[in-house]
Amino acid sequence: MTLEDLYYDDIITTRTYNACKGEGMSTAKDVFEYFKTKGSFRNLRNCGKKSYNELREVCEIFQRNNEESTDVILEEIESNNGMSDILSTTIQEIYESDEISVRTYNVCYYNDLLTIKDIVNYFGKNSGFHLLRNCGLKTRTELHSIYQKAAPFLYQNTNDNINKEFVPTEFNRTEREIATNIIRFEFESLSVRTQNVLNRYLDGNLSFNNIEKNVLLVSNKKLFELDNLGQKSWQELINFKEKIQSLISDLKTVNNDQELMNLKNSYFLKTKFSSILIPEDILNSQSLFKIIHYLINENFFDSSNENFILKHCLQVFVGIPRYNLTEAAEKLNITRERVRQIRETLIDKLVEKFAFVGNIYDRYVLKLREESTDNFLFINNEDVDIINLKNCTNFTAEFILFIIYLSTDDHYKIVGDINDVLLVKDFKRRGCFNWKNFYLLDKDLSHKFKTEKFVEDIEKRINERLNDDYSLIFKSYLSNFVYDSDFTTLERILPFAEFILNREFDLFLDSEDRITFKRNTFKQVYEYSFEALEEIGGPATVSEIYLKVKELYPHYETSEAGIRASMKRKDGFVSVSRTSTFGLKKWEKELLGFKGTR
Repeated sequence: MTLEDLYYDDIITTRTYNACKGEGMSTAKDVFEYFKTKGSFRNLRNCGKKSYNELREVCEIFQRNNEESTDVILEEIESNNGMSDILSTTIQEIYESDEISVRTYNVCYYNDLLTIKDIVNYFGKNSGFHLLRNCGLKTRTELHSIYQKAAPFLYQNTNDNINKEFVPTEFNRTEREIATNIIRFEFESLSVRTQNVLNRYLDGNLSFNNIEKNVLLVSNKKLFELDNLGQKSWQELINFKEKIQSLISDLKTVNNDQELMNLKNSYFLKTKFSSILIPEDILNSQSLFKIIHYLINENFFDSSNENFILKHCLQVFVGIPRYNLTEAAEKLNITRERVRQIRETLIDKLVEKFAFVGNIYDRYVLKLREESTDNFLFINNEDVDIINLKNCTNFTAEFILFIIYLSTDDHYKIVGDINDVLLVKDFKRRGCFNWKNFYLLDKDLSHKFKTEKFVEDIEKRINERLNDDYSLIFKSYLSNFVYDSDFTTLERILPFAEFILNREFDLFLDSEDRITFKRNTFKQVYEYSFEALEEIGGPATVSEIYLKVKELYPHYETSEAGIRASMKRKDGFVSVSRTSTFGLKKWEKELLGFKGTR
């Protein structure tokens, strides 16, 4: 049946006839096929409500007269394409239905927001309507109401197709762990509000299985109904969902564990450093050290000053010039204070930039953690040489340990001050302990050991005035700095505390596990005299005492007059006669018949 037949039979009017001809339709079949494809006649030019109903009747007539089309349900087509109808609604139609004011109509018209879809897309890009000219509170409220009604339909068709194709995924343990790690990584990049919405909805369970069941296999329309989900959070949630679906598609193509780890590393690096082109051999190296070495050399900080200060004012690389604040200021042509400010923030920025490393698979770091029999980690020079040679890097021992910490911060806690160790400084800080190294201590154990008080007490004992050596039983002394001083905890902390003693203070335990604090004052003249008299064993003249002192200490410079004066000023000596003969006062009780004159 042609359009002319329909027109002459008064099934369609002249306006409907012209609208169809303008779209290139000439038969009832063309009208029906248009409806099947588009799902509606709303986008047909010059097709009003009356023409829409006429064309709908044409489709019904064609369906009754053609058996091949009887399996097509017109209502189902319209239902499935309801989203298209809603989003294609024009602002003219909205205005005519009294849903918006004249001012809102004008704001939309002059900003090319001619359909509901335009309004929804504008909100998605700009997170609101506040940038629209002449858009007051009332207009924003009206547009926001339109957005609220239409937003769930924006992705409805796409989402339905995805959900029909998307089936529960059977992953092995490794694949599930990788998927869960990436989910957590993407979750942390969401705004706080979106995180809170998801946490409540998922009961805090961010495992892959739970995300798959309650997010990936759920329609967008249902997700839009979540409590407290604002417009910005809605966009974030949709992006989050699409990224996870894309991840699953990639994981399904992987054939072995090696490719799995490469995919995992590549994902985190490309997400975190999208502006840096990282070569495939670096992405697939499974080496944290090689990856970080490349990123630093590619100047991954936005500021050239930050990149320069990182390389030359922190102990990152071996074999490159290191500058103090004054030297760096001259090189960069900025003030010394500005260099200090930048340098002080770099450690925190490194932690933030390299937060991803805990998700990167590195065989060496994994092996180091698994094979460690102690409760702490430290890198010696031999380890440094092996790491740098194997990875073609030139990192310092301090920075290598820092990288390992970032990768294992869920198992270890830093003991020591990173700023003391990594920053290039010209002086020591006053009023606190200056660390030579930092160490990685088991997290649980770190809460039981008062490390700061331990090193402060050791330093205090070393620096106080000591006229004599003294020793302490180390295990007994250490128990003063352990919160839970049971035998097992003390035994676990003991090796680490001794290691700090060796590395930070150059102190070592003796064969009886005692720690000895050495005298740190000069020996005075009277002490030499006292020692000489004890060696002689009885009263002696000043000359005899002087000779004995020189015999015992040939390099000690003194005189007979100095020895005589020291024995007269100090208690513990007595003169025996007027011939400058002296003895020890204690001999009055120890030697029979000995008696001093004073």
